[in-house]
Amino acid sequence: MAFLEDLTGSPQVPRPALTPIVLQLTRDQARTVQLHYFSYLQMLCESKIRDAGKDWEQILNCRAIQSLFFAVKMQFDKKLSSAADKFKFKLSYAEGLTLYRLLMALPIKGHEIYLINLRQSITDIIFKQLTK
Repeated sequence: MAFLEDLTGSPQVPRPALTPIVLQLTRDQARTVQLHYFSYLQMLCESKIRDAGKDWEQILNCRAIQSLFFAVKMQFDKKLSSAADKFKFKLSYAEGLTLYRLLMALPIKGHEIYLINLRQSITDIIFKQLTK
């Protein structure tokens, strides 16, 4: 249950303001997120479901988080199939919060400076918009 509480009950983030979260990334940044972050985040969601065992409430909560993650992933896949060099992602409050919490749970090795800085900049942008 802590996984869902971390995503929805964080005391740092106020309740939804119903404004979309806007994330602007270059093609290189979006591709890096897709290649380096999403595979681990998908495994994280699946492992939380497996760890839930037979607790159906927790399984349903984790499935809801997983479906929000897949909605974000589909946006990235769709945008990256176009020929544009810059992308503007409009995420719902729930999708933005899910992406923020999952990215914060992402372990990155210390020598991968670009990945660390990219994650930090994305989470900073999302956090600023979540706390407006």
